[in-house]
Amino acid sequence: MNRFLNTDSAHLPTAASQWLAENKPLPEGPIPTDRFIKTVINLWGQPKPATAEAAVAEAETILTQVIIPRQAGKHPANHNFTHYISIIDTTHLRYLQLPTDDTSKSEINL
Repeated sequence: MNRFLNTDSAHLPTAASQWLAENKPLPEGPIPTDRFIKTVINLWGQPKPATAEAAVAEAETILTQVIIPRQAGKHPANHNFTHYISIIDTTHLRYLQLPTDDTSKSEINL
């Protein structure tokens, strides 16, 4: 992360905000490191959500951006693609499972 943003650890959130404000390109593609860098910059570059509901919505938006899509006919059922996104809402004590296909979302109260 430090190398990508060309800064030290103490200035990463500020550098991420500046990167987004300048509309610089974020890493793309299936390489896990690139997907995580993109996710962290998007997370650090946004203001902190005001409510738990806003935090869950933001988490879903950010995580959706780094999904590796399944390519019909190219991947076996258990191959390297994103099957689902999970979010734990500690305010409302619930676990959300958001499949990337057309199956229903699941919610478990903790």
